[in-house]
Amino acid sequence: MCDRNEFLDETLALLRADLDAKELVVERVKFVRDAAASGMYGDVLALLSGV
Repeated sequence: MCDRNEFLDETLALLRADLDAKELVVERVKFVRDAAASGMYGDVLALLSGV
């Protein structure tokens, strides 16, 4: 599980890198963000819902 400080550090680093970002996606959740585009939506949904 992602430590809160790691999450905040990564989020702040992303903000510093692009102050005008329309979206921030930390590394640990990119698979969720990209699930539909990669054709893995059903698998990710099943994983997250414990099915």
